[in-house]
Amino acid sequence: MVFPHEKLPVRQSVYFDIPDGRMMFAIPRGKITYVGTTDTNFDKDKDNVTVDLADAIYLISAVNNMFPKIDLEMEDIISSWAGLRPLIHEEGKSASELSRKDEIFTSDSGLISMAGGKLTGYRKMAERVVNRIAKKMEEDFETEIGESTTIQIPLCGSDFKKSKHVKRYIKEIFERIKEDGFAQYNAWFLVTNYGIQTETILENYSKLEEGDKEVRMALAELQFGIDYEMVLNPMDFFIRRTGRLYFDIDSVQSLMEPVLEEFKRVFGVDDEQILIWKEELQSQIKRHSHFSMDRD
Repeated sequence: MVFPHEKLPVRQSVYFDIPDGRMMFAIPRGKITYVGTTDTNFDKDKDNVTVDLADAIYLISAVNNMFPKIDLEMEDIISSWAGLRPLIHEEGKSASELSRKDEIFTSDSGLISMAGGKLTGYRKMAERVVNRIAKKMEEDFETEIGESTTIQIPLCGSDFKKSKHVKRYIKEIFERIKEDGFAQYNAWFLVTNYGIQTETILENYSKLEEGDKEVRMALAELQFGIDYEMVLNPMDFFIRRTGRLYFDIDSVQSLMEPVLEEFKRVFGVDDEQILIWKEELQSQIKRHSHFSMDRD
């Protein structure tokens, strides 16, 4: 659940106990602070997971209990998201009591499966399962394959050895874009989303000479996403690539029309498809920021 930074002004990630004995976190990110998580069983449509009213009340109550001077209310929520954690069932234990550790299973047929775990550990989980497969292949085919080399492969756009190098690059980017009226937040957003690929986006931006600067920068990002990251529709851009729906939801509304126009130009789609995409974006905005008693 997402709040404006001025409503929940934490400077660094905070983990705290809540009355029911669970741990919760409050994490600053740019202009917002997000809070989580809940631990409730889910037996509805797995393709339609949202934060419901009960979740919102639970999280707000927990934050207000920890920070009584803040006094958050429902109206302070600007966005939200929810997902499902695939915990490994243990008889007699509640969701909050189950282990978060991932486990690898090999069935009688030889199928190797992984269950449990956390998204933040996806790379380590991948390394473990690849090593298990490599070992099995070495045994079956009597050949040497070796272990995973993922630890030596940098994530795309990352050319930084230490966090101070990231901060230095953000400062450098800000110096280059501030003359156009951009804030330090804009430099932070570009670098934390794109790393050194920010250079390509700024090159795209320099070629767009007309229109509002925020729109031009967003279109420069969009061009990068279409050219290099398989952005195929507005949801790819606003949700899956930039996270604007969660972390800067107001910008989705303000950038919607020019982004849709760019999709129309680049992909040659008709007005009917543009209307479908627009309605989907508006539905997503409402879904992630609106709470009511009758919402499932």
